[in-house]
Amino acid sequence: HFRFTKPVGYQTKTISQPDGWDDHSVEENKYEEAEENRLMYVAATRARDLLVVSAYAGDLGERKSWGPLEKGFGGIPELPEYPPAGGVAARRPASRGRKTDTVRPDEAMRARAALQRKLAEASMAGTLQETVTSLAKRDREPPEWAKGGLGLWGSEVHVMLKALGDTWPAAGSGKTGTVVDDDRLLRMARNALVASDRDPAKSRELASLVGAIVRSGFWLRAMRSERRFLEVPFSVKVGPEDAEYGDLVLRAGLVPLAGGRPVVLLPGAPVFLSGAIDLLFKEKDGWIIADYKTDRLPETLSAAGDEDRKKALQALAELYRPQVQLYSRFWEKITGEKVKESGLYFTAHETWHKVEKP
Repeated sequence: HFRFTKPVGYQTKTISQPDGWDDHSVEENKYEEAEENRLMYVAATRARDLLVVSAYAGDLGERKSWGPLEKGFGGIPELPEYPPAGGVAARRPASRGRKTDTVRPDEAMRARAALQRKLAEASMAGTLQETVTSLAKRDREPPEWAKGGLGLWGSEVHVMLKALGDTWPAAGSGKTGTVVDDDRLLRMARNALVASDRDPAKSRELASLVGAIVRSGFWLRAMRSERRFLEVPFSVKVGPEDAEYGDLVLRAGLVPLAGGRPVVLLPGAPVFLSGAIDLLFKEKDGWIIADYKTDRLPETLSAAGDEDRKKALQALAELYRPQVQLYSRFWEKITGEKVKESGLYFTAHETWHKVEKP
């Protein structure tokens, strides 16, 4: 609802307005205030490192540019006014009828040193945001034959397994019969491929892969468990008081952040670690954590003997081992409960590979 007005001197005159405007205007004012708050939120959160807000000393009333935010300015100190380098203003002597700025060499050196100090301070982070995946891979190199990636349908497999796991009958529910039939898998595979803008002609191949997983002994073990969760996101704050802190900071090291400039943590600054666990289920004596991997061996290794294939999968498992170990460590930290087993499930090979705790 809105009304039409026209200016008359320093006031406005109403041309037309809806019936019951007095009631509507109250709602409109709430809407406009909410819109203003959203605008202020967007404006204030665009800054990454520092937000500088200029304001008048007097009260501008409704004309305040940062009106909703200025309510919180009371306890915020003003930015200091820094004098020119050397503490004196640069001289501006006349030269050939025009004015030029001149700075003595010692003033330039002091200014350069001050700039370098500021740049160094800007490269010290007060917090660090990390993901388990990036952190685990940072200090490890994949085997030469695995560089470039061997995964196939990673996101599609995860989406299908979550949908199937969420609708799987609970243990002891008494439901019997075929839980997953080929037609349903084929429809799901086609939908997953279309949604990710990939070739739906591969639907049958993807359905066959997921079908083999959900009929495997490991999957059925998870579905029979007393509690199970799929695609579990988490985020945890790790500070100097935590036993894991030193290891995380060591792994993070120099991290290229904004502008490609390497950034290091300030001493004692916290690390916020986030991740997503593919499959969690609980048995009587503890939790089991599984991370799906869709990696396929290259043709040369696929055609090799069992021993060579086993060694190749072992090399991949070693690459991903830190990721699973971090999941286990922090799931125990979050829940206060024991993780009795964790590992990698190589979907293309229907292989469950246990990972030992560090």
